[in-house]
Amino acid sequence: MRFSVFFISLLFSVFAFAQSHNEAYGVDATNGSLAIEEAIQKLDFKIYPNPMTGVYLNIYSRRSEVKNIIIFNVLGEAVFEKETLENRIILQNLKTGIYLVKLIQGNHMGLKRLLIP
Repeated sequence: MRFSVFFISLLFSVFAFAQSHNEAYGVDATNGSLAIEEAIQKLDFKIYPNPMTGVYLNIYSRRSEVKNIIIFNVLGEAVFEKETLENRIILQNLKTGIYLVKLIQGNHMGLKRLLIP
């Protein structure tokens, strides 16, 4: 049990470290030439309630673009995906555990931990 808690903490620490470095670049080779894509910027957002109670999760961001929300389990599997302009999503089928919420808006991306007791 202690090892699994340590492993989960380590996993989220790695995600947090990657998130703390504001910029990441991609390469687009679809047209036969290499081009550097626009830098990904850090997105600051809030999720609540956390730990989550009920079926609603509120996601607040100061940005107004469409929210691309992806929720991962501790194995890195996407268990929920949605694009929305709303600040609230319904999560009915998530089991007790620790999840990672990834929010992308435009060229901004952020990560948060979510606990479901």
